[in-house]
Amino acid sequence: MSDFEHMRRRAWLMHAGLALLPGQAMSQWVQAAEMPLRVAPDAVPAPLHLRYRVRGTVAFLPLFADGYLSWQHGNGRYEARLKLDAGFLGTRERISKGRITSTGLQPLSYTDRSQNEHDTEFDWPRAEARLGRGGTTRLAPGTQDLVSLYIQLACLFATNTTSPVFRTDGAQLPLPVLGNGKTVEHWRLVVQGEETLNLPGGPVLTRKLLRLPEPSDNLGAELWMAPALNWMPARIRLSEGRSSDVDLLWSQSMAPMPAAETA
Repeated sequence: MSDFEHMRRRAWLMHAGLALLPGQAMSQWVQAAEMPLRVAPDAVPAPLHLRYRVRGTVAFLPLFADGYLSWQHGNGRYEARLKLDAGFLGTRERISKGRITSTGLQPLSYTDRSQNEHDTEFDWPRAEARLGRGGTTRLAPGTQDLVSLYIQLACLFATNTTSPVFRTDGAQLPLPVLGNGKTVEHWRLVVQGEETLNLPGGPVLTRKLLRLPEPSDNLGAELWMAPALNWMPARIRLSEGRSSDVDLLWSQSMAPMPAAETA
């Protein structure tokens, strides 16, 4: 492998997928996240395996990959996996496991598989997370990880399809996310209305969410949640300044992978 290919592979493993993370939280949104919204029991998506075509740039380098979002649950437990496969550049997989509660998903462990495996354990009685690279950080009620957040949003949309918060353009939805592996970030997601997307898997009606970047970063996230996919994301676009822009486009819905250990 040439020096250029080594450099390109390293950039992919460091930045690909959801390595595009928010910066510091804004204090005025901490209180908003203290009251997680409730989730109806029938709003939890059925087990599903979605495939995505992934295109974009990472550290100014072109990216062509396949993406997979797998969702399993049973007996009050869940497992969600987000995997990006870029061929010789390598793969990156993130795994979330936890409980399903009256407020939706409650992560118990989060694993980031790339060159090294980093496990984060969620200790809800202590309201803290033990980070895979050492140390702890405080958890806000309803905190999600970088995989569970997509299913949590699907649960919230399915529960609140008639709520003004989820239907009014410009309405804002706060969501605490353990994003950078060190601290909880308080995302602000703005509802931007309905859009019909022509994707590799066909046309699909969606409702768009836009993450408002904080003043301390230049990171962006756009999510298109699709009722036809049980409100799971039909498209995920993540950007970091001018150097990185990753776009996941739904291409296929498949039967779930073999059942995970959710008991």
